[in-house]
Amino acid sequence: MLSLIKWSTKSYWSHVLSTETNTRSTQTIVWLTRSTNCCSKYRDRLAVGNLGQATGARKDNPLTDISPQTLSIESTQRKIAAGRYLVDSIHTRVLFKVRHFGVSDYWGEFLEPEGWLDIDPASPEKTSLQVSVPTARVRTNSAHLDDELRSAEWFDADQFASITLTGRGIKVVNGERAVFEGDFSLHGVTKRVGFNVDFVGAGVNPFKGTPTIGFEASATISRTEFGVSAKYPIVGDKVSIIVSAAFDFA
Repeated sequence: MLSLIKWSTKSYWSHVLSTETNTRSTQTIVWLTRSTNCCSKYRDRLAVGNLGQATGARKDNPLTDISPQTLSIESTQRKIAAGRYLVDSIHTRVLFKVRHFGVSDYWGEFLEPEGWLDIDPASPEKTSLQVSVPTARVRTNSAHLDDELRSAEWFDADQFASITLTGRGIKVVNGERAVFEGDFSLHGVTKRVGFNVDFVGAGVNPFKGTPTIGFEASATISRTEFGVSAKYPIVGDKVSIIVSAAFDFA
């Protein structure tokens, strides 16, 4: 059923036409946007999916022009364009959670991730990854706790500037799920850590006209095994790492 969604604020508006979802792997995102005073260049867009063909990047300004734009999204990893991809640090989230007082999970995040991914869906065993986050860019909802986490008691950001993951080869479990095992370095200690990886989608960046891909990955580590034992057991040992990763073709 065709529908029209109208969304308006004081400074910008968007109209989006949507149709019913199709069960095939390819979706087309229809964009109709206009912005006059937006705090983020992506804030003024709405999108819904339907089958169609990709048009690639627009040659005009996608933030002010209101002509339709489509984006083809593939939900199977076989459609990934082979080559090197760089981390999209703006749209990648690196989150962690740890048990607090034994009764709740406390969440934090590392900002400004960077790195690269070499991938060929025809040869997953040749996949190569090198990514890192700066320990000084740890963030929670408490500025006081942020300073504490950067201190020598916890991550010791002055001595250990980054947390890294490097490795080669990926084991495909099924079409959308895989396991990546790499060398995880934290607080001066390096151990092999396995990440469960879910393929989200592959498509064309609508603003750059180049391939883009996304994954979600998760792992659990023992922080005390990496020499981060502050306030244990009041703060739990097991730390869950959750990553929503976006990569753009280099």
